[in-house]
Amino acid sequence: KSFIAPYFPKANLIHTSSAMLIAAANLSRSVDSNPTMGIRITDNHLYVCVFDNGKLILSNYFAIKTCDDIVYWLLRLCEQFGFQTSKVRIYFQGVDNLLDERIVVLKQHFAKLSLLPFPDLFQLTPEIKAEAKEIFTDLFYLPICEL
Repeated sequence: KSFIAPYFPKANLIHTSSAMLIAAANLSRSVDSNPTMGIRITDNHLYVCVFDNGKLILSNYFAIKTCDDIVYWLLRLCEQFGFQTSKVRIYFQGVDNLLDERIVVLKQHFAKLSLLPFPDLFQLTPEIKAEAKEIFTDLFYLPICEL
């Protein structure tokens, strides 16, 4: 924060996990009563937050090496919490190409898979709103600044 403050004195730093939790929590309350998972995929980790009936029941990181590791952890969580894979909604971030192998593999196991939308934590300019938001996801989630 000390690096950013001189340039953006009104900046409010928000951790990536907090932004994801807020976005997934809002979705878990607004769509239907089905369980919701927010996931962030990086090269070596899978971050998962799980909501059921609008309540956070899990927030955790898992080490991954392959697509199968991602599928394993998500299926394991469904089994652990008694979720039907056909009903759980999974919102992802960290992947900017919907044809990415990891997303293609997840679609084989989970029917309700979509991009995690931006939480209402900051204002987007009209130019960015007009573009495909997933292009900018990782830029905004590095840390997210609210000016």
